[in-house]
Amino acid sequence: MDNQVHCPKCNSTQITANKKGFSAGKAVVGALLTGGIGVLAGGIGSGKVIITCLACGHQFKPGAKKETAVEEYHRLKANREKIDAERNRQSALEENLRRDLELRNNPEKRKESRNAVIRTAGLIVFAGAVLWILWPIGGYAVMGFGALLFIAAFV
Repeated sequence: MDNQVHCPKCNSTQITANKKGFSAGKAVVGALLTGGIGVLAGGIGSGKVIITCLACGHQFKPGAKKETAVEEYHRLKANREKIDAERNRQSALEENLRRDLELRNNPEKRKESRNAVIRTAGLIVFAGAVLWILWPIGGYAVMGFGALLFIAAFV
C-alpha cells in the first residue's frame, strides 16, 4: 500500500508542507506585547498545515482525498446542466425579443393583434350586458373591464 502523499489535483508526489497561523515564537512576542491574549492568539492556528503541490501549485490540507471519477462526473454534470439551463433561458429571451420586434415592425401583424383585442373586448362587454340583466352590479364591473380593454387596444 502506498503511504506517499499525492496532490489530489494532479496526483504528483512533488509536494511541500507549510505551517499556517501563529507559532510558539509569535505567541511569546504576543504575550510580551499584549499579555494573555497574545499567548492565546499564538496557540490558535499553530497546528494548521497547508500542503502545496510543486507541480501544479494546488494547495490542500492533509487528509484531503482525491475526487473520485463518479464524484467528478456528477460535479461536471451539474455544472453542464446549469450552463445548459442558462443557454435555454437566453434562447427563450432572444426568441421573445425577436417576436416582439417583428410584431412592432410589421403593421399587418399589429393590426391582427389589435383586431383580436377588440373582438375580445366586445365579447366581454356583451357578457357584461347579459350579466347586468341578471345582476346589475356585476354587469357594470364586467362591462367596465371590457371597455377598458377596448380603449387599451388603441393606445
